[in-house]
Amino acid sequence: MKYFALLIILFSATIVLANPSCEDTHEPARPNKKGKIIYSLTGEQCVNKTNCYNNIQREVDRCLDDKTALRVFCNQDKPAGKKISCASKQKCRDGECI
Repeated sequence: MKYFALLIILFSATIVLANPSCEDTHEPARPNKKGKIIYSLTGEQCVNKTNCYNNIQREVDRCLDDKTALRVFCNQDKPAGKKISCASKQKCRDGECI
């Protein structure tokens, strides 16, 4: 039992977490164009400084209904979303008001 507890302590001491990150693919010149974000809330995780990986997530703009789009974006390196109402003559299709 002591050996098992020591292994857990050693393993947890070797995990290194980097800062979270978020990347937004929306084009500023085309705010109504569908985009996506790619983010990691935990950043890079390393075990023994040699085995590293990222827990990467992707979110895409999408329609909540015919008149409402959900726009995803990065806010202080964290994922966020905002409901966008389409104009009266527009409909939401594939994450865009067209």
